[in-house]
Amino acid sequence: MILAIDRSNYEDLIASGGHEHRVHLMMSFHPEYADDPTSASDVPDPYYGGDDGFDNIYEMLTGACEGLLDRVAAEL
Repeated sequence: MILAIDRSNYEDLIASGGHEHRVHLMMSFHPEYADDPTSASDVPDPYYGGDDGFDNIYEMLTGACEGLLDRVAAEL
């Protein structure tokens, strides 16, 4: 499994030979996108997120990591 943080990284990974069934957007594992992983958002650069930028990204990625762990556990 190869995880991309945004669509630009996703496209670069596919273009460099990554197989589409192995490359995923990180946020596609977030519970918010459980019904439609293809609508997952990119993870924005926290530097441009103002005072709360890094806190917001932390929350986004925490949810996505929990979903990723659930997926991996289900596949084992």
